[in-house]
Amino acid sequence: MKRGFTLIELLVVVLIIGILAAVAVPQYALAVERSRAAEAFTNLRALSMAVQSWGLANGNNFAALLAQSDPMASLDITLPLEAYRTKGRKGKNFIYFLEKASDGDIMARAYRGNAPGAGDMDIALHIMNKKWVCVGRTKRGKQLCKSLGGKLSSGINYTLPL
Repeated sequence: MKRGFTLIELLVVVLIIGILAAVAVPQYALAVERSRAAEAFTNLRALSMAVQSWGLANGNNFAALLAQSDPMASLDITLPLEAYRTKGRKGKNFIYFLEKASDGDIMARAYRGNAPGAGDMDIALHIMNKKWVCVGRTKRGKQLCKSLGGKLSSGINYTLPL
């Protein structure tokens, strides 16, 4: 009697491996994106605290900070970011900007993809009214915002737990 595997048995094993890979690869990619977003949260938190310190030292004159050619250079912070266009910094996975908030305050934002306003931007992370907000502009971006624990608050904005 011959010993070995039949063609059907081998096909079943290959099919099972294929199904497992189809489930595992997207979950792995999402886990990688979440870890990249964690880096952005850390940098944004540091930028936010540096802006608050600058505001205390300069009478909360945030308009003067934003009017500078390189506002991040005025902050008492060192992040592993390189200069990007005007007034921005580029990290490994995100592009960071300081922008005027609707309430006259200043906010630090991180963009994944191209610069603000670009069509292929996945997500933008920022602090708004003392809450973390994730803006998912693409299907992938919305999925990432949800996986970070975000709750849809309006349109494409997801409020994240602090």
